Amino acid sequence: MDMKKYLKKCSQPLNKIIIGGIREDVDIELRRKIIMINVIIAVGVLNLVPLGIVAYFKNNFTLFTLDWVVAAVLIACLVFSRKTGRYTITIYLGISAAGTLFFWLLATGGVNHTGHLWYYTFPLFSLFLLGSKRGALASLIVFMPALLVLIADLSSPYIASYTLDFKIRFIPSFLVVFACAYLFENLREKDRNALSRKNGELNQNLSELEKVKEELQSNRDELEKRVEKRTAELKMANEDLKQEIDERVRAQKALVESQERFLTVLNSIDADVYVADLETYEILFMNEHMRENFGSDYVGEICWKVYRNGSAPCNHCTNDKLLDPSGQPVGVITWECQNPVTKKWYMNYDRAIKWDNNQYVRLHVATDISQRKEIEQSLRTAHDILESRVQERTAELAEAKKQAETANQAKSEFLANMSHELRTPMNHIIGFTEIILDKNFGELNEVQTEYLTDVHTSSSHLLSLINDILDLSKVEAGKLDFQPSCAGMTGDHHIVGSYGTTRSIEFGPNLSKMICGSLIKKQNFEPSDQSFEFCQVSLLRKIWCQIMISD
Repeated sequence: MDMKKYLKKCSQPLNKIIIGGIREDVDIELRRKIIMINVIIAVGVLNLVPLGIVAYFKNNFTLFTLDWVVAAVLIACLVFSRKTGRYTITIYLGISAAGTLFFWLLATGGVNHTGHLWYYTFPLFSLFLLGSKRGALASLIVFMPALLVLIADLSSPYIASYTLDFKIRFIPSFLVVFACAYLFENLREKDRNALSRKNGELNQNLSELEKVKEELQSNRDELEKRVEKRTAELKMANEDLKQEIDERVRAQKALVESQERFLTVLNSIDADVYVADLETYEILFMNEHMRENFGSDYVGEICWKVYRNGSAPCNHCTNDKLLDPSGQPVGVITWECQNPVTKKWYMNYDRAIKWDNNQYVRLHVATDISQRKEIEQSLRTAHDILESRVQERTAELAEAKKQAETANQAKSEFLANMSHELRTPMNHIIGFTEIILDKNFGELNEVQTEYLTDVHTSSSHLLSLINDILDLSKVEAGKLDFQPSCAGMTGDHHIVGSYGTTRSIEFGPNLSKMICGSLIKKQNFEPSDQSFEFCQVSLLRKIWCQIMISD
């Protein structure tokens, strides 16, 4: 154990000399050459210094000087290469010094004529350090002076003399060592070059693989980004879809509730109401009032079969008239007829509305006017009787005329007294429609709002017509009181034109709406050849205004 530690401790300085100071960035081939030159320097110094001392004691001062100079040069080369890292100069200087020393030893014979032995080592390390070509050139350069000394056989006290047998053996043996060293180094260089090419190809393949790896990594990163982006988009789309589904569910629920309220309204109307398909005539809905009148629920049946006992669609059917050429509703179509099943007379109101699946259907509302028809029939009968009596009893013409006027007066009084009964259904329709439009029972969609607005507008218009008819009846019955009203005027009115029987009168803005409304209401019951014109003028004072219209 102590011997191993001692040898390890002793080898540390040698390892430091041989492999110490070598940079890590040098390639393996140069590293081998550096180790070789360090070994040569170490061996050379370790041999040259003792041999120089031996030569000194044998009074060979020249050899002593040369040994120590060469050793100093080798040590300087080692220090230079350690400091600068320029190993090529060290190699050339070391080989040059060794070659010079080996030639001098051969030429002088060295100690006991053994100097020629060092010549055999020169091709080995020169070819290894310089390569096959440069090493061969260096070996031949060192060999040629030696060959000249051996062939010339110079007689000099400074030149050693060799026998012919020595010359014959030395020259071929050196050439054999040189050839073997050259062949070995040449093969090694070829193998090293092939290995370098393979290594270069491998490095290139590795570089390409690195590039491919980088591209794959880049593609992977990009793909991950795309996946993350797509995942985020899908997540967002899923949330939007979920929100849209929730909104649709709420809208569907609201639509169902709105439809239920609408059906409730239809069931509460004191009229026959049903909905039928425009193409198949299939009954889609009947209100409670109509089910009671017909004694059954005919939903799913054909309207003209169950309501008319017909074998084909009715001649007065409005299905083909409810939509314009562009497929849009045209409004309300009103007509009256007698139902062959119930034998009652009805005022019918047909219009196209949207039903389930957003398809247009026919909404039919029929109000019973049988009583009115009976009254009209009674009036016609009374009129016929009066006409017959006029023809039969000319003498009683005055009395018959008086009776006819009395009957006419009774009719007018009856209509004037019927104002409440006629206005109440329409007020119900308008009131319930306004309640729904005010969203007291929930939100409405755009289509429902549009249709209910149409119902409200049509009902209001119908109520206005009923009021006008009742006002006219009151006038005829003498029950309409004249109620004059005054309005401030700050300017004069004047006739701006006179063309035959036509007069153009200008009024101020305070009276224009009142006069316009009154005249338009009267115009509804006057012949169509009468016309009115209103113009704005500056009003200066407050006056009473009376308008008289005559043909």
